[in-house]
Amino acid sequence: MSTLFDGLQDVSSPAIGLGAMNLSHGYGRPVPEPEALRALESAFDMGYRHFDTATLYGATSQ
Repeated sequence: MSTLFDGLQDVSSPAIGLGAMNLSHGYGRPVPEPEALRALESAFDMGYRHFDTATLYGATSQ
């Protein structure tokens, strides 16, 4: 019988990633969406491949 994580055995991810909570209401006023997207795109361009996100951070568009 397989477990939930069996499919992840061949997946690798960097141990250090970019936390996205700072783009949400988590630390006060949310960052405007265009700025948040620019930050994420810049991080990707710099080589980030691990983005730490959570549903509780809220939607980026309305």
